[in-house]
Amino acid sequence: MTVAAIAAGLTLTGCAEFTGAYETANGVASVSFKSGKAYMTMMGDTEVCDYETKGARIIVHTKADPNIVFTRNDDGTLDGPLGNMKRRKS
Repeated sequence: MTVAAIAAGLTLTGCAEFTGAYETANGVASVSFKSGKAYMTMMGDTEVCDYETKGARIIVHTKADPNIVFTRNDDGTLDGPLGNMKRRKS
């Protein structure tokens, strides 16, 4: 029974919900995580995407590129294909 509980816990960590809004320094791109979805915005166009978390990585599944990977940093920023993204102030 303990092995099943551990396996279930490990499975859930891959699906953990992540929240917050992040943007590039120049404001051209942003990503928001809320209600179990990722909202990727580039130059005013937004795509709603599924995502999954694996440790410090957040993998966003978009139509154009099936796996866009962001890495959570200790300072609260995200690193991704467009560079470092800082948490947007509400």
